[in-house]
Amino acid sequence: MMENIQLRREMAEVKAECEKAKKDLNEREMDTDRLNSNTKKLALQLKQRQDECNKLAHNNKVLELTAKDQEDYIEKIKTQSGQYFAENAHIKKLFEETKKENETLLDQTKELKFQLAEYRTAFETSNAEIEVLRTQLEETC
Repeated sequence: MMENIQLRREMAEVKAECEKAKKDLNEREMDTDRLNSNTKKLALQLKQRQDECNKLAHNNKVLELTAKDQEDYIEKIKTQSGQYFAENAHIKKLFEETKKENETLLDQTKELKFQLAEYRTAFETSNAEIEVLRTQLEETC
């Protein structure tokens, strides 16, 4: 009978240990499920962050290309501006030369007008003298 009591105690202890082991196993399974859920959430967050990083990397490349295009365009404008400044300087020089030539031609035109006026006066004087001579010739003849 003593053995029976002893066996029942041992069985009760084993049963209690089994119940505790089951409880521990359930808690570990719940912990494992929680960890699996958290791992899945973290994996999803990681995937989203990787997608964001890839998107940002793509945007950076686009911005770098855009910046490069803008730098190239600015260099092109600078080159064109330099050409335009050189052309404008040449045109200004031609304008100044033409202006001087026009002033010279204007002075020559004034001189020619003055000479023309002198010739016209001389011609009119000569015509008047011819008329006087013609009148004298007619009177004599």
